[in-house]
Amino acid sequence: MITKSMVIEAQTTWGKGVVQIGTLKNSPKECVVFTKQFVEQLYAFDHSTVLFKPTKCAVQQFRPSAAEAISYFIAGEQRACQEDKGFALQPWTQCSVRKLRFDFGRHSGNCNGQLLFYRFRWTRSKSRVHIWLYYG
Repeated sequence: MITKSMVIEAQTTWGKGVVQIGTLKNSPKECVVFTKQFVEQLYAFDHSTVLFKPTKCAVQQFRPSAAEAISYFIAGEQRACQEDKGFALQPWTQCSVRKLRFDFGRHSGNCNGQLLFYRFRWTRSKSRVHIWLYYG
């Protein structure tokens, strides 16, 4: 059975992974290897249908494959979707989760909440981006 603590741990791992991808921006080979491992570890593309909908995509709104998820995170010359800019390459300095709500049934569960991504601008002021999340 999936528990709240398992979901929170997975979300924390995901946020730290997105931040880590950004730190590897200037080491392209390491960045690609890490991002592939990140997607393999946190998404079940090899095991079931994944309903991955990147927040900042308008043209191709759903990404049913690992290659398309990787493209969203790091883009690059071999991106799967032309609109991808490399979401994880900002680089973000922190990712936190708030306003989580859970609903667990006998055989399924849902979670929604808000992700806050932080980055520092050249002015050294903190800037943040709010993204709503849903897991089911």
